[in-house]
Amino acid sequence: MAKMLDLTKGDERKTIIKYAVPLILGSVLQNIYSLINSIIVGNYLGKEALAAVGISFPLIFAVISLIIGFTIGLSIVIGQYYGSKQYDNLKKSISTSYIVLVIFAVIMTTFSIATGKYLLQLLGAQPEILSQATSYFNVFCLGFLFAFPFNATNAVLRGVGDSVTPLYFLIFSIIVNFILNYVFVAKLHLGLTSTAWASVIGQILALILMIVYINKKHPFISIKIKEMKFYKDIFKYIMKISLPSGIQQFVIAINAVVLMSLVASFGTDAIAGYSVATRIDAIAGIPAFIFSSALANFVAQNAGALEFKRIKNGLRETLRMTVGMTVIMSILIIIFSKSIMTIFTKDINVINIGSEYLRVLNYFYVLYAVMFAYQSVFRGSGDTMISMLITLAAIWIVRIPFSYMLSKHLGTLGIWLGIPIGWFVGVILTYSYYKSRKWELKFVMQMRQRHNPPPELADNI
Repeated sequence: MAKMLDLTKGDERKTIIKYAVPLILGSVLQNIYSLINSIIVGNYLGKEALAAVGISFPLIFAVISLIIGFTIGLSIVIGQYYGSKQYDNLKKSISTSYIVLVIFAVIMTTFSIATGKYLLQLLGAQPEILSQATSYFNVFCLGFLFAFPFNATNAVLRGVGDSVTPLYFLIFSIIVNFILNYVFVAKLHLGLTSTAWASVIGQILALILMIVYINKKHPFISIKIKEMKFYKDIFKYIMKISLPSGIQQFVIAINAVVLMSLVASFGTDAIAGYSVATRIDAIAGIPAFIFSSALANFVAQNAGALEFKRIKNGLRETLRMTVGMTVIMSILIIIFSKSIMTIFTKDINVINIGSEYLRVLNYFYVLYAVMFAYQSVFRGSGDTMISMLITLAAIWIVRIPFSYMLSKHLGTLGIWLGIPIGWFVGVILTYSYYKSRKWELKFVMQMRQRHNPPPELADNI
């Protein structure tokens, strides 16, 4: 379907764009699907169903965040090995990661289903939505068994420079999800739980097809059960990169849980408005998230090849693109916030709460774009610990306390205002660390201590 892209060659701007475009299309399609799903749920099942999905999402994201963090680390490790031409270690990384992820998926699925109802109650689910939310959550959690390896396979392909093939299988999954959602809800009237089943079915089919494709087209990254073997030293290195990323993503997810609990204290309308608004808001974050994710893989391959000047040029070009696109997206969402909300619900109070959230955050989204770009350099070079620490500080020392205190005086508006305050602190910390060049020195020392680089790179270390 697509060729592996060598991110260590060619014009930095063009290379990043070529790599990022499929990621952008995939993210846009995912968000469009999410929005359409919300429209179907809101219009056919009502605001209680919207609230049930909304209050379940932070818990789902808390689990998914761990796999996101792991696959971010895996993609970086794959990229570094690919960039330094250490293909044997690349293959070992794939084998080890799949064994770990399958075991972890079983554990998290069992735990999530066993504790789901209690966690939803703890989060503040009202009696009128608790039953729907619990059923939806439990079925969705069954999908972890397939979502984890699906995301890992995507990470492997991205690590070796192929961001196009995952897009094709994502499109397939989205089409299956959309068709099943519409049939289950609008035609068969099967209720909210059926939308979770649609998601699980889509992931199963996409995973099977993706593995078949990789084994046929790319033997050097093939995924075969009989060849799976656990490598302790590789596992330690993957975890060194992945664990801080996983913790960082989990911290972000728990932040969403805490914010949802604050929102839930203002009632079902607030939950529904916030849930819809965050889905719309995700569109504004696409440029920042995708270009920075592309930059992380760009940095990984170039760090493996010791091309640090190219890394800095890539960061400069990424900042130009992501800031410009984020500003445009934010302006559009600010102007049309209420009009967009009316697509999902006709409830005036829900519309007002959601549009208020959209306006507040999008005035400051450029801060998020800048912060995420700099953090991607750290992640790509393997210095994921500093990204985790900065995220911890920005969220738990700044965002959550400010959101809590301001909500006591300003209501939901106070919750929203705490978010950009955290971004501002994050920008200051990330920029300061980048200028210190410690991330660069750490990687060079790591190459000296851990790797046996190819002869063409050894003289540069």
